[in-house]
Amino acid sequence: RGPAPEEAALGEAASGGAATEGQLLAEGFAAAAAPGVGRDIAIVMPRPWSAGAPPQGVFAPGPGQERLDPDTVAAISSRRSSVLVPCAIDDPDEQVVAERIIPCMSGDKHTCVLMALIFPPGIELDHETNNRIITKYSRILGLGFDDVLVDPSPEPDELRRATGISKSMLELNGRRMQFMLQTEPEPVTHEQLQKLHARHRRLLWESIPHALMPYFAPLNRQLVEGPRSLDHYRLVRRIETVKGRLLLALDENRKAHVVKVIDKNNVTALGQLECIYREYRFLSQIIRHPNIVRCVEMLHSPTRIYLVFELVGNTNLARVLQSLPGQRLEEAAAMDVFGQVGNGLAYCHAQCISHRQVSLPHIVVQMYGTRYHCALVDFHKAMMVRGKCTSRTVCGSLPCIAPEMALGKAYVPFRVDCWSFGAALLETAGGLGSMSRFLRYDEQSPEAAATANKQLELFAAPGSHASALACVGAVSSSAVVAPLAMLLQPEPGDRSEVRKAVAAEKDRVSGQQAPCQPCGGQQAPEPERESGGRGPAT
Repeated sequence: RGPAPEEAALGEAASGGAATEGQLLAEGFAAAAAPGVGRDIAIVMPRPWSAGAPPQGVFAPGPGQERLDPDTVAAISSRRSSVLVPCAIDDPDEQVVAERIIPCMSGDKHTCVLMALIFPPGIELDHETNNRIITKYSRILGLGFDDVLVDPSPEPDELRRATGISKSMLELNGRRMQFMLQTEPEPVTHEQLQKLHARHRRLLWESIPHALMPYFAPLNRQLVEGPRSLDHYRLVRRIETVKGRLLLALDENRKAHVVKVIDKNNVTALGQLECIYREYRFLSQIIRHPNIVRCVEMLHSPTRIYLVFELVGNTNLARVLQSLPGQRLEEAAAMDVFGQVGNGLAYCHAQCISHRQVSLPHIVVQMYGTRYHCALVDFHKAMMVRGKCTSRTVCGSLPCIAPEMALGKAYVPFRVDCWSFGAALLETAGGLGSMSRFLRYDEQSPEAAATANKQLELFAAPGSHASALACVGAVSSSAVVAPLAMLLQPEPGDRSEVRKAVAAEKDRVSGQQAPCQPCGGQQAPEPERESGGRGPAT
């Protein structure tokens, strides 16, 4: 291989070839500055002097040489506190310059190595030139120089002042770094770290629940945990789920339950602990409704929390829709599901509880004959709502998240439930992807905040709810559009309450001469407690 272009250019200058314009500019600066800089500053050239010997105070490699000889370097390091290397701004060889200067001067930590970036006469400091200066400045610092003097004056007093300020700042920064290192605390030992972890664990899982969560299950160090058993439950299999870990289990009477497993190592903050307690408290003692899952008990072992739920279905609504032609329910079945979920959600609102994550995966479904029985699950983000209470916590995702929640604004929890409930109806009756098709967002990488502005704009237009319903399967149904128009309103205050939307649907059905009864007009039977089968996928 031949030499690199920049090495060849420097080699040409070293062998007595014609000096470049940049080299002559740097030599002119050195010649002007050398007589008055004194004995503290050495001006070092990266190339041999172009004509004759360099002036006194300027050090350059000899003819045919690439670097200063060791004796010269030793003399500079012993007598001079600063080394100044002139380089023209248009010289592209600063990397080669650094490779020739920095290794020679790096042996003495008291010597400050500066580069003087020299501008040609008459240069125009426009936007492009300024960007070029900034880029070159950063590149030079990255090559190992202590600092860069940008177009310094060769006038001796000004040059000494500039180099003095630069060196003082470097010394100050060095002392500051040394002080920071000295004041940095000693690293925590492994034993101390173990003690901190143990203290944090006791605080999170024993002290706080004991003081603030009276219904939290106490720690049971004797709890039986095996690959096939948990306390008095027999574990059957793992349930497929998008997030978390669910197990199908049978009690001593062979009744089927779903066990939600929470690894305590994954819970590090009080907010996460509160979510666990909130779900248990709501679903075990406060909420009692046939369309809402019930939590049977909480088990607390040294390593895990187990929430045991009744089995309310063997799949969720999203998976049901995925398995159907057109990925949607017919009008009668969709409105039946709407009524069941709406009854459960309205009951929660009457108990001053907002779910905040109503969505298709959180509606568990069990088939009875030709009718679906539905139940709301996953209340770990639910909250009590009193008076004009608002929140900013973002829960859920598209297509069901309310626009004001997605935008990070303060929202009224009941109103976001109304929007999410309406969005779930749109996907159920219109087909999966109705919201994304109407808003034209990518389902693979949806940005909820950006999509929220489209929701606010498009759903404000007349006829938008019918258009959204028809996007996927050309569905046309006044029975579905009516509740959509009540719930999917951009202005939260314009949204109907869930109970009113459900009541309007009941009035519509009762007003028909031949009401559509998906199950022959009979009430859906109470869900049996199955001893097997798939559990809910939430």
